[in-house]
Amino acid sequence: MKTIYSKLFLSLLLTFLFSTISVAQYKIQGPGISPSKDTVYAGIKYEYKVVNFPNTRSLVWQTLWGLLDGREGESVKITWDNVPQGTIMVTGFNGTSNVTMEAKVKISGIKPVPEPEPEKPSAPEFISKLGPLLFFSNVENTRTYQWTLPRGCKTTDGLSGTFQRKDISNNNVWLLIETPLQLYYEGDIKVQAISNKNSLLSETTKYKLKVLDISYLNIIEVPEAIYSDDKQKTYTIAVDNIAGAKYKWNISNGIIVSGQNTNRITVRPDSPYPYYKIDLDFSINETTSSKSINIKAISNEYGLFGPEDVYDKPVEFYVKYPQSSPIYQIAWLINQHFYSLNPSSKFVLDPSNLNIGENILTVHVQLSDRYIKEYNKIIIKHSNNENKIYSITYDNNTKVLKVSQDQTCNLDSKLSIRNKSTIQIYNQQGVLVLSKAHLNTNSFESNLNNLKQGIYFVIVTDGKNKTEQKIVIR
Repeated sequence: MKTIYSKLFLSLLLTFLFSTISVAQYKIQGPGISPSKDTVYAGIKYEYKVVNFPNTRSLVWQTLWGLLDGREGESVKITWDNVPQGTIMVTGFNGTSNVTMEAKVKISGIKPVPEPEPEKPSAPEFISKLGPLLFFSNVENTRTYQWTLPRGCKTTDGLSGTFQRKDISNNNVWLLIETPLQLYYEGDIKVQAISNKNSLLSETTKYKLKVLDISYLNIIEVPEAIYSDDKQKTYTIAVDNIAGAKYKWNISNGIIVSGQNTNRITVRPDSPYPYYKIDLDFSINETTSSKSINIKAISNEYGLFGPEDVYDKPVEFYVKYPQSSPIYQIAWLINQHFYSLNPSSKFVLDPSNLNIGENILTVHVQLSDRYIKEYNKIIIKHSNNENKIYSITYDNNTKVLKVSQDQTCNLDSKLSIRNKSTIQIYNQQGVLVLSKAHLNTNSFESNLNNLKQGIYFVIVTDGKNKTEQKIVIR
């Protein structure tokens, strides 16, 4: 009998232990149930479920202080009342018996409404750039702007880095800047508006500043002139070679022989013209600027022609100019003073009002395209040719200057060189290079081999008469 009771007791004990262990494996999980760290607020729907239960279809849910969204199954959603704690109860059949599980849920009341974030001002918008002047939109309800300039950039009154300023013109905010003195400069300018309500800064507006100062692109090779008569001769024009830059050349009245798209081109004249204009479009980092190079034309066919020595009688001058464009007007000037205006290429000069000595005759040829070509000629005014009592000659072979009495002058006006005459020689710049005074001979000779090649003016005076003569030393 004892043996039967012992076996029955052992069987019940094992059944109890098995049942206890099985129930301990079943759990209700979800927000607010330990060990969950999630905060549960009243009025908000949360999901809960049972884990490790063998027959989830048999589960039935109940709550205390909560509203169930469904009552059966492995999981449900519950909306909690505004109480400190709620209870969940779940009953189910595990295959051998009905099991009830229970869990406590901590409720933290009504979820607090967060304070609205302070309103930031709108970000300024870039409007335009006019040289060194930048324009941005004027954001309403802002007391100032915060600027950040890139390294090397500053305002015209010396501000750099980060600073605050707001200058308004025509309802736009402007900033006047200076960049380094160099060919190309690039950097980001950052600007933010500052609210006058809460001092908050707007989002940052970035403007990519690109400055190309073409004046710093050096011309490293250019001819002084182009001989327009020789259409086979070539000339080289070159500027600095900048890595990554683009070069686009154009020449008026000429042909680019080679070098297009490089920093160095070879050109030749195509038509006779008073000048040649070379235009360069220079680009770097999608920023373009233009540079022009003007080269004067030289032609043996064109110029101002007429006598170099004049006396009191009227003399004729004429000008020859390229016929590429119709003539518009011709102006004649004596010693830079206006003398005559007419469309004719010929001009009759009355020397009676000229000063004795050197004078400059200038002609301005204005073509229909408004280009003005200038020609100059030095003319020497002498005293009346009938009273010229000295003969002045120069021999380029012997380099000897001879001064003697002019036998063609009137007999009663003749004076001897030995009557203390003075001989002076001036160069084109008016500098005295040789002087011989108080000569007492009928003639005078002097070797001029120590003078450089060029044009000189010989003046002989005796106190009463004066004779001038231009000589050319070759």
